[in-house]
Amino acid sequence: MYRVKVLLRETPLSVQEIAVRVGYDTGSALSRAFSGREGVTPGAWRKLTGP
Repeated sequence: MYRVKVLLRETPLSVQEIAVRVGYDTGSALSRAFSGREGVTPGAWRKLTGP
């Protein structure tokens, strides 16, 4: 999840594009895993940590 967080924070890539880069088949699969671990969706995390 560290790599996912870096990509969410530092790139404009979509969750789907990030998912593929880090080894998930779909953005939905990444979102479920991320939400289970972090308590928020990748999109919400991006908004919370963005500039």
